[in-house]
Formats: sequence, structure tokens, C-alpha cells
Amino acid sequence: MRFLDLGFFLALAATVSAGVVVDRRAAFTLQNGKDAQALNRKFRTLTPTSACTSGEVACVKGQLAECSNGKFALSPCPSTLQCVALPSGQQARDEVRARFGLRRFCRPSLGLTRDTHSVTCDTLQDAQARIANTGATGGLVGKRELEGLDI
Repeated sequence: MRFLDLGFFLALAATVSAGVVVDRRAAFTLQNGKDAQALNRKFRTLTPTSACTSGEVACVKGQLAECSNGKFALSPCPSTLQCVALPSGQQARDEVRARFGLRRFCRPSLGLTRDTHSVTCDTLQDAQARIANTGATGGLVGKRELEGLDI
């Protein structure tokens, strides 16, 4: 009888702990989306002459930008894409790279880690969907009224 009681408690503990893992993953995913929105908001304030740290990657005026000698060097995205910060590092980078044949992706920058965001060229619709899939609301930047502005 005690063996069955122990089995019940072990099964209960496994179920509760699986729920905690799911809650942590959901919280991480939501924060990941909010971090991407924060980066997209920050990118809207940047210019090619904005102060930056060598190796920092960002979006400036809708283009990929990499800091070199304290200034951003811009690289245009293909005509149907724009530069955006996306949530969920490796999976997002791999999917976008495969779909659009791109090679340039984020480096740790702007206070976030490589595993929490990607800075790349993507369609506005895909970027918005990726952010929405994290549970973050408010579109690309977290505020619907800013959606129509160039990044």
C-alpha cells in the first residue's frame, strides 16, 4: 500500500513541476516578445550618426546597421523586407535565414542576450506575427499608434 501512495505522490509532484516549467517558459516567451518590441522602439530613435559600440547591430531607418568606429554602417534589406528585432533567437534566425537566404544576424547588443532576440530583415507581417505569438500585445513596438512609422 505504501508503494502505491509513494507512486501517487511522485506522479503528483511530476505534474506540478511540469506546470511550473510551462509557466516559466510562457513568462520567458512573453518577455522575449516584449524585449523585441523595446528594441524596435529604440531603433526608431537611431540615426546613422547615433553613438554606438563597435560590433553593435541595430536597425536604422529600416536598414541593418552595424557599428564601426562609433557610427552605424547601413546595409539595405531586400526591397520587400525591413529591418526588425524579432523574439526567440536561434529558431527565428534559422527560419528567416532559410526563407530569405540572409546571413547577417544579431550579436549581443543593447543590453539583451543573443538567445532572446534577432536583428534581421523580415516582412512587417511576419515580424508582427512572431511578436504576437509570444503573447506580447501592441504589434511591432508595443504601441499600435506607432505601427505605420518607418523603423
